[in-house]
Amino acid sequence: MGPVIVVVIALLLLAAFFVASVVAPAVRTAHSSDDAGKRQAALEVLETMFRWRRTTHRNGEKEQ
Repeated sequence: MGPVIVVVIALLLLAAFFVASVVAPAVRTAHSSDDAGKRQAALEVLETMFRWRRTTHRNGEKEQ
């Protein structure tokens, strides 16, 4: 049981590092950037990583 706990803790630490180093900066850029190009690039990175589709734009129009 001991090695299983060590592996689980290691995986949790790796996941936390991944979120802190990759996902969080992209989300921060996507939501706070005044530069539309940076915001779009960050959203594309997140969409590529998580495969979700935005259904509405900020003004509420449907995406084609």
